[in-house]
Amino acid sequence: ITFLNLQKNDIKILPAMAFDNLNSLETLNLQNNKLTHIPEEIMEPIVDTLRVVDIMDNPLVCDCQLRWFRDWLKNLKDKDDEMMQKKRTLCTMMPEHQEYYVQNLPLEKMNCVSKSQVRGGASASTCLLPATFLTLACSAHTWT
Repeated sequence: ITFLNLQKNDIKILPAMAFDNLNSLETLNLQNNKLTHIPEEIMEPIVDTLRVVDIMDNPLVCDCQLRWFRDWLKNLKDKDDEMMQKKRTLCTMMPEHQEYYVQNLPLEKMNCVSKSQVRGGASASTCLLPATFLTLACSAHTWT
């Protein structure tokens, strides 16, 4: 398979290993679904063969899990008009509800950890959570 069209299927989550054994895939269309996250781990088996990925018109959340797509767009060798259009994919940064082009993700605001900073087997798309968030999350839980 070199072309996979999954557009307009109301897909909310991509299952783990969704693209395993699709090592010839060049075009993936996920446009117009309900995806909020597209983890790098799911895309890893096909990221080297892909030439076109369409994730436009999804309610994507700007988070560290989209970093792979930003980096992939920046490193595109085949810069045709169709793929340049995909660079206009938007995501929303919570909690400020501001939209950004995925290509211009504000990584410094997101506290994303780069692969060189990851230690102890953590994922490359890990985010650092502010201590106040962790405190609030822990204090909201009632222990019995």
